[in-house]
Amino acid sequence: QLEISFEMLTKLEPGRNYDNLAPKGSEIALHYGERGERQPGDAPFSLRMKRVALRVEGNTEVLTSGRSLDGTTAEERDAMEADKTLFFAKSGLIEGDLEERTVRLRLDDGLMTPVEGDATQLTQLAFKTFQHKITPRSEEDRDDKIEPRRMSLNELYEFVYISPGRPVEDEFWYRKEEGRLNSSWKVYLTARNEFYQRFTLPLSVLAFVLIAVPLAVELRPRAKSVSFLIALSLIILYYAMLTWAGALGMGDSSMTFAAYMAPNIVIGGIGLYLFRKAQR
Repeated sequence: QLEISFEMLTKLEPGRNYDNLAPKGSEIALHYGERGERQPGDAPFSLRMKRVALRVEGNTEVLTSGRSLDGTTAEERDAMEADKTLFFAKSGLIEGDLEERTVRLRLDDGLMTPVEGDATQLTQLAFKTFQHKITPRSEEDRDDKIEPRRMSLNELYEFVYISPGRPVEDEFWYRKEEGRLNSSWKVYLTARNEFYQRFTLPLSVLAFVLIAVPLAVELRPRAKSVSFLIALSLIILYYAMLTWAGALGMGDSSMTFAAYMAPNIVIGGIGLYLFRKAQR
């Protein structure tokens, strides 16, 4: 997968805009005018570019894997902490390193311009060489690619022990611009639902046994059609209650675990009632 992603980087065509190249937490948009000639010392996965324009959104320190600000000027610190940073360079190089699992990005002979909000700063920093290593964006980095069903019970417990550290009123409820849950909360709530199901679903076997035995005795073999309708109704009831519990869980309700236990209690309670009735 890494080789394929590096190969795709070396095939980027000139004259087009490319985005989503950055690691999680930042955004990179790249544009270059002309492909440069390969040099003898170039790595297998490399791309030389001419007339490069680069836009970085997000903290540049995050983009550059925690580069220290010590020893930098005030202008350089402002540029690294700006909401957006623009780079313009005469030439550039992209190299993929399989051993380090990183991409080296180098720009030569260019300008660096920090942008705060909608107002461009007057500061423009000229540089001879600007070089950093970044981790390319991967599908595995996405929150919504985490699959709680594949986690062990202990992994689920550790995952749901602490909820996402973001304000519920700002991040949890449906975003107006996206119309969906924040991805971190969505995965957290899905994992919590899965954690509850690991305890409640096995109990459904006992609940259905409790109701199946007295029904089998009461209805007898000759009432096959009635038995089928009753069994189908119980399954639909259980599924509907389980779906309701899942919806409560995705709504971050405090009654989620009780809702997951409710189908077992209802089915098992009906079974116990029929047992007592049969004994009389």
